[in-house]
Amino acid sequence: MSIIVMMLVVVPALCASGKDADIRSTIERLNLEYTRVYNAGQLDKILDFFADDAMTLSPDQEPVRGREALRRYYEAAFKREPHPDLVVTSIRSEQSGDRRVRSICSNV
Repeated sequence: MSIIVMMLVVVPALCASGKDADIRSTIERLNLEYTRVYNAGQLDKILDFFADDAMTLSPDQEPVRGREALRRYYEAAFKREPHPDLVVTSIRSEQSGDRRVRSICSNV
């Protein structure tokens, strides 16, 4: 199954520096860490990646908004796929002020 997710990654210091290599390196590190905690089923650590007002978009689903909705979303995902093998690939990263909008493709 493929899921497209858009996430906001707030890295103000990196965005202010404007160093693309630093930003790409940070995003790759976050991808790897997210993959590790997701595959380990560590729900609270997954939620640490999201702001309180975060939103996740997946194909053929309504947007998931806020940490409690995200908690329910991931709990359901873990019930559907109790032994996930997630792989995350960044597709695009764009800056908007002090935030980065990151489009990723993840395959479970």
